[in-house]
Order: sequence, then structure tokens, then C-alpha cells
Amino acid sequence: MKVSNKKNIEAIGTLLLFLIPTNLIIIIWYLLVLKKTDVVFFSFLVLLIIIAFFLAKLRYTEFENSGYVVTIKKKHPLRADSFVFPVLEFPIALLQHSYLKGNTIYLNITTSESEKLYVFRMSLIGFNSKQRVEILTSLIETLKILKE
Repeated sequence: MKVSNKKNIEAIGTLLLFLIPTNLIIIIWYLLVLKKTDVVFFSFLVLLIIIAFFLAKLRYTEFENSGYVVTIKKKHPLRADSFVFPVLEFPIALLQHSYLKGNTIYLNITTSESEKLYVFRMSLIGFNSKQRVEILTSLIETLKILKE
């Protein structure tokens, strides 16, 4: 089962991509037509930098549960590469417990050799409530099947 917030993140990316040329037009208009640099000019310049920063940091998350392995990948929506290394990938048998808290899912994973407990957090920003429940129920159901 695959769950992704790609559509929501792409919509945000499209909005940010629209705001960059709009902001540039306003900045150029201030420089060429009004020929002044005041507080409004610098505020649009700072806004342009903030938009570019958020666009650079924008990532969508893809959660995949094949029944035996859980894979979590993050990818930038403007990146053309088709292959992305997973951020987190582990056998479902190592999962001890998973729960939702706010916009974050917590995964408690025990390693097979040292029995040490690791807690991984995955932000679910951009996922709707139905997708969040889908992720959690797929983990719980798969874990129940493997323990039987």
C-alpha cells in the first residue's frame, strides 16, 4: 500500500512558483519605474528570499507498506530523478509500536541484534486525516498478521 502527500505539496509548490515571478515583477517595477528603495521594496525582497527558501525545502513524503518492509521516501516535487533513496526502510517485524500524535507518526523499532529501541518520527504535514489513519491501520494490521 502506498500513501503520498504529493498532490498537496505540488499545489503548494505551484503557488510558490507563481509568487516568485509576481514578486520579481513588483521588485523590478519599484527599481525601474518608481526608482526608489523604501521599506516596501525591502519587504518584497525579503519575501522573495523566504519564498525561495521554502521552495528549496519543500518535500513530499511517500509511505509504502509492502507487507514485509516499510519504506518512507522524501522527494522534491521539481526534481526529475526517478530513483530516490529511502529516508527510512525497515522490516515490519522489527516494529514494536506505532502511534499518531498531532501531525507526527512515531515508530518504535527494535534492532534484531542488540534489542535496542529506536524511535523514529515522521511528519505527516500535507497528509489528510484519512491518509493518516490509512498509514497507521496498515502498520497495525500488518503487524498483527505477522505476529499470528
